[in-house]
Amino acid sequence: MTEKPLETADQTLPRGIFAVLGTLVNHYHAVWQERRSYREARAAFMQNVYLDDKLLDDIGVTREEVDWAAGLPVQINAALALHARARRRRSGNLGTGGGASEAPERALAVAEPNVSPMCSAPTLAHFRSDAKA
Repeated sequence: MTEKPLETADQTLPRGIFAVLGTLVNHYHAVWQERRSYREARAAFMQNVYLDDKLLDDIGVTREEVDWAAGLPVQINAALALHARARRRRSGNLGTGGGASEAPERALAVAEPNVSPMCSAPTLAHFRSDAKA
């Protein structure tokens, strides 16, 4: 029976480097794809900004709500946040304040907790905790 010689550090080092590099490349590619999907979704949402008030009313949202959602961080799905905010307004649960003049930290807190960001971005709870600090 022939025994295999033990691998030396010189032989395993290149394999380890390539494994780490492969992992980094895969990670950055996934991050790039995620950010690209955020930008594409936001670009599609921003078409709502150009609609006239009558059409927005037909859809069930106000100009202030569209402007508010357009100002959310790009990681937040603006369409879902807009839908949740319009639903809360129609049910009378929006609370005081609001509109386009709402402070950014308050704007994030107004969105419903189940309005999740797209992909694997930080949750609304993450943004709320940062806003309190």
